[in-house]
Amino acid sequence: MKNYIKHLLSLMIILSGLGICNLYAANPKLIEKEGGVEPFVKDFKYIGGASCKITYGWAVTAKIEKNWEHIFVHFTRDDSPDIVWGNDHSFPSPAGDWKVDSIVSDGPYDVTIPATVGEGVYYIRIGMYTNSERNANMKGMGDEDNRIIIGKLILKGMPGNITDVKFEILKGMKKPDFIKDK
Repeated sequence: MKNYIKHLLSLMIILSGLGICNLYAANPKLIEKEGGVEPFVKDFKYIGGASCKITYGWAVTAKIEKNWEHIFVHFTRDDSPDIVWGNDHSFPSPAGDWKVDSIVSDGPYDVTIPATVGEGVYYIRIGMYTNSERNANMKGMGDEDNRIIIGKLILKGMPGNITDVKFEILKGMKKPDFIKDK
């Protein structure tokens, strides 16, 4: 069975290269959202194997009125909203204290890809939450679940044997307006 899957993946990669099979799906359906804080990936570093480090950034364009309790980070496959794995964490400082027109650095965080996850494209969906609600006042390209999509990871290799991880922003995405080349 293992050899069958390996041969099937090899065939899909060949067909993808010929334009016959789309191994890497198009961007998921996105909704442009306006809000007072815009998340983005500030820095990405592939460590090796199934490990990378990600520093998230938060461009604050309006006062955050509520002290959100947590940050969620969901990695999802293709255009599915289902969570494959996560990188939830606490705020680097209380969000209510963030200054308008500032960039808040959040990380770096070690991200380990589970051994059950293999080659493909995985979208990074991020947001703020309390135990009872998600912050809907965020800016960026998001989904109907109040999650902003800040890019994608492109994984190479088999489950349990990831050989490369790359980060890309989605086509048409740009850094938050007041960030030049930081």
